[in-house]
Amino acid sequence: MPGWTDSDESGAVSAWFAGGFLSLTGTGINFAYRDQQVTVNEAGVEHALRLTVDHGTVALKIGTSQGDGAYWDVSLLPGSYSLAFNPAGNFWIRLGANDAFPAYVDSIQVEAAGIVELPTPYQAADFANIFYDSRKT
Repeated sequence: MPGWTDSDESGAVSAWFAGGFLSLTGTGINFAYRDQQVTVNEAGVEHALRLTVDHGTVALKIGTSQGDGAYWDVSLLPGSYSLAFNPAGNFWIRLGANDAFPAYVDSIQVEAAGIVELPTPYQAADFANIFYDSRKT
């Protein structure tokens, strides 16, 4: 995909596949990384990043410079995510994995402003049984 920089460590491999999947295969020690800088038109305004992890554990960093995790530094298991932050200016996204089997990222994009909707198998009647963690770790 255009705009992404290959920052793989020795022996690790990151590659884009047909359909837009990103495969990240580490060595068990070294990481497969892809980085992208995102230009911000309105600094200090809340932004959100939407991504879907299909398989494996993906390390995500969002920060002020390449490899920095000032806004988010988290490991993501398979699922759909919407992560909000207030960038002071342009920001960097880093996706990585160090497992010796591939982790797959299905999609990643900066979300449009408005209502946040995530795909879920739950019905409205299930809402009382859903718990969440709002901590940024």
